[in-house]
Amino acid sequence: MAKEVEVTYVTGLGTWGFLNGVINVSLTTTRWVPDYDPTEEKTKVVPYVEIAADLRLDLYAAQQLHEALGDLISQNTKPKVEH
Repeated sequence: MAKEVEVTYVTGLGTWGFLNGVINVSLTTTRWVPDYDPTEEKTKVVPYVEIAADLRLDLYAAQQLHEALGDLISQNTKPKVEH
């Protein structure tokens, strides 16, 4: 049986860089947290951004990811042609 891998939903790109042949990418997620504001005497919901995943990729893996994401984005942002 294959090992199950945790799925993480990400909402942004935190940081990225390249060092010693390795591409480094930090992906972020936003959590909506209740926070009491005593000046207004009410609770507000505030976004809290945190690192969800740190990726380390060699150049080949990064190129594959770049191509795959480019294809997916292109396919899902083109206007639908109706006949």
